[in-house]
Amino acid sequence: YRYVKLAKQLLGRIAGSNEVAGEVLKVSTNVVCFVEPAQSTIEFFKEGFNLSMASGDLITAMECSIYYSTSTFWVYPSLAIVKKNVDNTRKMLEQQNHLTFLGFILPMS
Repeated sequence: YRYVKLAKQLLGRIAGSNEVAGEVLKVSTNVVCFVEPAQSTIEFFKEGFNLSMASGDLITAMECSIYYSTSTFWVYPSLAIVKKNVDNTRKMLEQQNHLTFLGFILPMS
């Protein structure tokens, strides 16, 4: 957990870290979810998605989007919000033709 905090702090300080920022946020958020409440960590998946898309890392962006969509099931009380997030992720996966990742999200949509 301490290493996750250190990695997040170093992201802003190291030149060229934008290429791996999405991957670091994806992995570290999965670790932090075991220590902190999911409500406080779910937005890191969104941030990881945005940074991955900005750097052109589509695989990590799709993974962050899937993690975000599935995490909303436990975090948000309204199933309408969850359905909206899952539908947006499914549409994006279909547009990018990521059939493997689409298999993870289809049972939820």
